[in-house]
Amino acid sequence: QSNLNLNLLHVWSPKPWITATTQLGSQFERRTFDQARNSAQNLQAGLEVMTAGTVISVDETRLLVQDFGWFAQSEVLVRDKLLLTLGMRADRSSNNGDPGKFFVFPKASASYRFPDVRPGLLDELKLRLAYGETGNQPLYGQKFTPLTTSLTGGLAGFQVGATRASSDLRPERQREFEGGVDATLFGKKGTIELTYFVKNVSDLLITRTLAPSTGYSSETSNGAGMKVWGGEVAASIR
Repeated sequence: QSNLNLNLLHVWSPKPWITATTQLGSQFERRTFDQARNSAQNLQAGLEVMTAGTVISVDETRLLVQDFGWFAQSEVLVRDKLLLTLGMRADRSSNNGDPGKFFVFPKASASYRFPDVRPGLLDELKLRLAYGETGNQPLYGQKFTPLTTSLTGGLAGFQVGATRASSDLRPERQREFEGGVDATLFGKKGTIELTYFVKNVSDLLITRTLAPSTGYSSETSNGAGMKVWGGEVAASIR
């Protein structure tokens, strides 16, 4: 597994009370895997060689995955109270149906801090909102229909597998909205965090059953969705 990263960072502060931080970057990843597993049973005279067995099995797995992406993000901090973030990431992968197509995932967030609301009781209060999208790429080989080995008249050959792949496979897309409140209490001895989130997943990768008349038993496709929502509460005291 190898990767190459390039990152650029720029900090701009035109006034003492405002700071803008901008990041640009790209990332390339390459993953290779080659595994051979051979076994033999009932070895003759205890010889530790493959040909000395009566039941011999051979298995090998190879894969190559290449991913490339770039990202941009900008943060603006005003008077150490207001924080605004805007960003975007674009990714492509050899596991997708179209290995040259970029899929864009944006994000944005905002938070505002109220210091010294009521010192000794409510020392600080922060409100926050965020929205973001992420992707989950298909597994290696899902965009291809596999071939299986067969024997016909004593001759070795191949036949089309029972699982039909989709040539337009794309990443699963997750969209999440989050809002929350953070508070520091009792002379900064206690904290409490309240969060509510809604998460929608589209283009969920599934294997569905097909009609026998198609010649296949199942198909891999972006054919489902899912929605999750909930809340989180965290508190601490020292």
